[in-house]
Formats: sequence, C-alpha cells, structure tokens
Amino acid sequence: MNQTHFCHRCSFQNADSNLFCAQCGNDLKPRGMFTPGFKVFLIGGGVLVLAVIAMMVVAILDPKSVAPPRPATASVQTASSTPAPTPVPTPQWTAAERLAKAKDMFDDGKGAQSKDDLTIVLDHLRAIPDGAPEAKQARPLQKKVEAQLSKVVTDEGLLGPKPDNNGWDGSVRCVDKYLKQTLNDYDSAEYMEWSPVFRMDTKEGPYWAVRLKLRAKNGFGAYIVKNVVFFIRQNQVVSAVGL
Repeated sequence: MNQTHFCHRCSFQNADSNLFCAQCGNDLKPRGMFTPGFKVFLIGGGVLVLAVIAMMVVAILDPKSVAPPRPATASVQTASSTPAPTPVPTPQWTAAERLAKAKDMFDDGKGAQSKDDLTIVLDHLRAIPDGAPEAKQARPLQKKVEAQLSKVVTDEGLLGPKPDNNGWDGSVRCVDKYLKQTLNDYDSAEYMEWSPVFRMDTKEGPYWAVRLKLRAKNGFGAYIVKNVVFFIRQNQVVSAVGL
C-alpha cells in the first residue's frame, strides 16, 4: 500500500514518493527541526538566560554593585541642610578689667614667674590705651613685668631645662652620671633619699639644685652617710656641696 502525505500549502494528497506537490509544486522534502532561523532563536535565548543568571549571582555576592545610583543633588542637599557652627565671640576686655587681671597675676612680683604667665600679664598691660585713665598705673607696672620677663629669659638660657626626677626612685640622671665619675666605689653606693629638683639663687647666679642622702664608702673603705647638694646647669652638675 502506497503511503501518502498532504501538501502543507494546498492540502493536496500526494504520493509518498513525490518530492513536489502534484497540484501546486510546493517542496515536499521533509524539513529538520533546527532550521537556520530556529538556531538563531535558540542561541539568542541562551545568551539572554546566561546574562540573567550572571546578574543574579553578582547581586547575591555584591548587592551594592547593583544598587541604583544616588541622585547627584544628594550631596548638595546634605551640605545645605547642615547648620553652620555658631561663631564664638571673642571676649572684650575693658581697660579696668585688663589692669585688674595683670595686678592679680603679677601680685607685685610674687605671682606670675614663668615666661608664659609673664607674657600674658604684659599682653594685658600693653592693650590698655595711653589715653585711658588706667594707663597711669599700667605703664609703671608694665616696666616691672618687662624687667622680670627679661630676667626669666636670661636665666632660662643660663640654666637650661629643669632636670626631671625619675618617677620610680626620684633619682636625677645627670647626678648619677656625675657620681659614677667621682665616687671611690660607685657600685657599693646606696641612694637613700632624693629631694625634688628646685631652683636656688646664689651670688654666682641661679642653679637647679637637688639634695641626695647618700651612703657610700670613703677613702678608707668605711661606709658613711652624706647629705649632698648638687648644683646643675644645662643638665650637668657644676658643683656639689657635702660630698
């Protein structure tokens, strides 16, 4: 029995051996599923699916990378919404207040002694106008303060920085170095008590000074206790009394 098939164009029934429709001449050869057009469709669809999957993976690993950009005006809005700091007014001193402050700090030479404090006193006095009633008292006081400040600056150049007492045992490094060079038996010496470093004014000028109660061997090898005062300038012992 001969098999037949219908033309997909005109529906005419043709013999199975016909390659063309006997009525309309349409090509009756069987067509594969993967025509060129269908292949293009499959490839395009596959690329689209892969792109969607890639975007989902990126979104999971780094959510920020797919977040919508902030509006360009956001920074401007934030800056404009921040209130400007309120300026702090500079205190306005009257001539009377400046004179009273300078007198209180200087206290007729018994108060302010450091360079910084004396400079503050001078700033107050110099800010008093010559025409102010307070100027009559301010100018003589200004000369005293200037003389005191000049002496402090000179003394600082002569003395050098104030030596520090060690926070653990109260010792002073430059004194210990001096004793290493002068004691008969430094290794056997015992530092019993240190005083704080203080300033001492003498006929030869000012010194930094420190007292030390010391137990050490004398020239005969016997232990004796001494109270020694060390005079220091520029972080070096200049002399010692009682050693």
